[in-house]
Amino acid sequence: MIWPFTRRKRVAPQYVTKEGVRLTYDMGQNLWCFEHQGVSYWFFGATFHESLLQAPAEILPIIERHQREIREVIVKHLGGSYEDRRSEEIVSIDLTDYCDRQQFDVGYAAENWGDLGINVIFERERIVDDWSGD
Repeated sequence: MIWPFTRRKRVAPQYVTKEGVRLTYDMGQNLWCFEHQGVSYWFFGATFHESLLQAPAEILPIIERHQREIREVIVKHLGGSYEDRRSEEIVSIDLTDYCDRQQFDVGYAAENWGDLGINVIFERERIVDDWSGD
């Protein structure tokens, strides 16, 4: 009997270094990622845009300016309770739509949230959406 399914070989991620930053391309997920100051940045698509290496310098000040609004989003998703403001941290930033629309999705998590993650979506320096899930 011939087995009707074939196993796909797992393709090892490809590494590239640009401007001193190590980028990883995962061919299976069609995903680029890099790390800056302990935060993972990623974007889908086979084409690498070198301008995304400048994104952390542009994005981090925007996030800093919106801390009050971000706290309100987090309180909303935590059901109105917010014990320790400093417990959350940025775990990832999705840059998939940054080149086209200046949109980025900031993922927050905290140890005391369990599996819950809260995302705040920015576009052109404004919060335009948010969501949470586990």
